[in-house]
Amino acid sequence: MRCEEQYYAAGNACVECSDTRIPAWMIQLAIALLILAFFAIACAGIAYTVYSWNPGQWFEEWLQWAKKAIFSHGVLGSLQQELVKRQLPILLQMVQLWSVLAALASNGNKEASPSKMWPA
Repeated sequence: MRCEEQYYAAGNACVECSDTRIPAWMIQLAIALLILAFFAIACAGIAYTVYSWNPGQWFEEWLQWAKKAIFSHGVLGSLQQELVKRQLPILLQMVQLWSVLAALASNGNKEASPSKMWPA
């Protein structure tokens, strides 16, 4: 069904369009209130963060979670922890040694190639 301008079709009849738009001042007020609410929430979040700041707390919580996730419970877990504590310095020395060997194998070149380290 076709209706004239300023009318719309509703079923089998044409109904006149009413001019019931939201006033511009109401839209501006709603936007201002939204901005004010966002600002208040941001200020509250910043204040909460500043007053409850404990720099090491999140790291300690993460460390405890990682410890529970990696190591078993009981005697086996404590043995695994001791093994890691004893092997960590050796692993560090191995990494340092390989970086020194790579630097020595480069013979003054800017790039170290693995083919110079192991003769074919």
